[in-house]
Amino acid sequence: MAVAIARNGVDFLRARRTQDLPVDRVETALEASYQVHFTPWLDLQPDVQWIISPDTDPGIPNALAVGMRVQLSF
Repeated sequence: MAVAIARNGVDFLRARRTQDLPVDRVETALEASYQVHFTPWLDLQPDVQWIISPDTDPGIPNALAVGMRVQLSF
C-alpha cells in the first residue's frame, strides 16, 4: 500500500491563474501492489493505482491505472 502526493508551488499556481488556466494544488495517487512468488523462477506483481486530480488539472477526470510486473530469474 502506498500514498503519493505531489504539490504545486505558489509561483506555478500564480502563473497558471494569471493565464486563466485551471489548476489544482495537489495530485494524489493511492496504490496497492502485492508480489506473488509462483515458481523458483517466476514472480508476478499486480499493481492498481487510483490517481486523484491527474496532472493537477481539474479538467482531467480521476484515473485508474492497472499494471502487472513480471520477474523472471535465470
